[in-house]
Amino acid sequence: LAISANASVTLRGLTISGGLATLGGGISVVDAGLTASNVRITACRAGRGGGLYANNAIVSVNDSVIDGCDGYISESGAGKGGAIYVLYSPAGIPASFANCAIHGNRAVYGVVRAWASEAVFRQCQFFENRAESDIIELQSASHVDFVDCLIHSNQSLSRSCLAIYNESTSELAYCTITENESLGDESVVYVDVWSSFSCYNSALQRNSPDRLEVPSTAVFAGSALSTAPAGFRIISIAEAFSSSSEGAYFLANTAAAPTEFIGLGVSAGPSYVVAENVRRCFAAEETPAAVLNAGYGYPFGILGSLKVATLPEWTATGTGQPSRWYMLEESATMDFSAFSSRTIGPLTAVSSAVGIPEPTEAGLLLQRLRSSAPLGNSVAIRLEDNAQAAVVGVRVDLLAADGTEWYGAGVSDAQGQAIMQNVPDGSYTVLAGSVSADYVSTFLGNAGAVGAATTFDLRSGSRATGTITLAGGNRIEGHARIAGTATFLPDVAVVIYDSSDTPVKSAVTDAVGNYSIGGLPNGTYRALGQNSPAYSDSYYFNQADLASANGVAVSGSSTVNSVNLNLGAKLAITGEVTLPDQGNLFQITVVLYDASTFEERSFTFCDSLGQYTLYASPGTYIVSAGEGSSYVVTYSASLTVTSQPVTGQDFILSQGGTISGRITDSSAVPLSGIYVDIYETDGTTYVTSALTGANGTYTTPELGAGDYFVLAYGDPSYTNLWYPGTSNPTSATTVGVVAGQDTPNINIAISLAR
Repeated sequence: LAISANASVTLRGLTISGGLATLGGGISVVDAGLTASNVRITACRAGRGGGLYANNAIVSVNDSVIDGCDGYISESGAGKGGAIYVLYSPAGIPASFANCAIHGNRAVYGVVRAWASEAVFRQCQFFENRAESDIIELQSASHVDFVDCLIHSNQSLSRSCLAIYNESTSELAYCTITENESLGDESVVYVDVWSSFSCYNSALQRNSPDRLEVPSTAVFAGSALSTAPAGFRIISIAEAFSSSSEGAYFLANTAAAPTEFIGLGVSAGPSYVVAENVRRCFAAEETPAAVLNAGYGYPFGILGSLKVATLPEWTATGTGQPSRWYMLEESATMDFSAFSSRTIGPLTAVSSAVGIPEPTEAGLLLQRLRSSAPLGNSVAIRLEDNAQAAVVGVRVDLLAADGTEWYGAGVSDAQGQAIMQNVPDGSYTVLAGSVSADYVSTFLGNAGAVGAATTFDLRSGSRATGTITLAGGNRIEGHARIAGTATFLPDVAVVIYDSSDTPVKSAVTDAVGNYSIGGLPNGTYRALGQNSPAYSDSYYFNQADLASANGVAVSGSSTVNSVNLNLGAKLAITGEVTLPDQGNLFQITVVLYDASTFEERSFTFCDSLGQYTLYASPGTYIVSAGEGSSYVVTYSASLTVTSQPVTGQDFILSQGGTISGRITDSSAVPLSGIYVDIYETDGTTYVTSALTGANGTYTTPELGAGDYFVLAYGDPSYTNLWYPGTSNPTSATTVGVVAGQDTPNINIAISLAR
């Protein structure tokens, strides 16, 4: 369904299934409006917005379900927003989602994704979604809030459950985030240093891993977290409950393991108020501190009822939660000792037609409504060794039949069983041991390559089973230490490459610097050790790149010892950045350049005090501060790193101004891709450049207050002209820059080169 051209559409009581599109597999709303209630979008697929795609749209979705949708299409830039993709929303009009269930969806980047948008999710559930990157991804100055929501049982292959990037903002109020998993060992919530995050009266617990990575500007109040983010103070339970009559709830796995608290335990601050009698993610009443488990609404209360009307005609409606699957059971006896059952799917809080036949007068028919969590198709794979003993703790990845798409993963339990639930219809295979340091990666059918793997189909609630026999293969072992010393290095990432330069296995050195990587088929391998930024990469044996690395041959279930890695210690360059105002020091980037080539070597960010640390091998460098900020980029003098750390590389940044304008040809046609170079008024000292966009416009980086020459560099297709249109800088007009201001309309028309 496509809605565009300023149309405004209202949808009620509708199911959209099986849609396929580049944008919006279920519904696409572009420059238009959508109001939806009692709508289910299921099994739809698109490159962006598998369920719903909203671009510059006014959207309100209530009491609805988006499930089984897919953000995968093989094209550049696809795989975004498996369930929902909202971008460029009208200013001040956030997209609104209330009492919705978003579950069983899949994407590469963000099952729910926002780009330069505003949105609010109220009393929504996000569960059993899977993404190769982040589950919920906020990008490019988006502002998305979650109020009384439950985010649970989602799985990311490599990133986080909730990720906030690039000057985006998010508030959690009365939310629970629990039992989510990152297979890449990333934080359950990640907020970059340019973005803002606040968390009020919310619980984030029992996630894997159970940690948050947020800037020091993040706000926590009345919230329960299993692990405190770095830089935040843990306070006592008494403190947490002393300041407010609401909001200070906490969780515990057992009475003997109470939760740690962060913040002051007060509810002051949230932008949203949720009445206690309708709150779903926490207990409705105040919980005293003596009760160690406050009890939060997980899952939401299970609601369900059936209403039958006989006048003027036979109708039946059901009421329930969109996160539950409902079955209608019919029996001829009061005790339901024998009954028939039919699945009627999700029901929203608003009554939905059930669609049951009218009973006949021939006999008694009793009806009841029952619910369960939606499971869909499932896969159960047993892992065993050559002696048929269970293999425990090994990941099994569910893949498309051709191996090109990832659909989720499970880990083998004590019986060797890895189970994946709520799998959409389709054709699949599985791969076991891809990240195991002990077993050879093996496809279903005990195949070594996807082309030889056994495949299977899942349809309409079916279950697939199988067994994979894992072999130990060959093993490479060694240690890592600081080059030129006897000091062993823990936490070094060791990566094993095969003969085609493909990374196949990895491990991390233990507390005494040792590593052991098994599961290698016969062949020749190379090893890399990494512990950046404080150490240089090292390939075995003492080589600087993969092409020069020594090969290690293994065969016949052998173990090769002493594949040791020596990492060169870099030296620290430290300093402090000072701003002329009260700007956010977290926005300040510090970059290390090679002094002779001006190639970037590394970069870092200032902390909240403006302090920074870079690492460098011996050499000569230049350091800059302020790139990409609203301040003038400032460079250090050339500095030499020898055998000691370099300290005192401080910067005092100044407020900058910009120059903007348009570059056209001689017929006033805008020109894109033209460099605009800024020079000092001697006409030879280069300062910086800008590049024109599609409409020919440009804006320079921040410049210090003063006068400059502007050159439109059209070579080789166009002439090079200085503002306002001369070929010689001696006759150019200076352009003044004032701190904190833009100097506009510095336009230049250039001609085709002859």
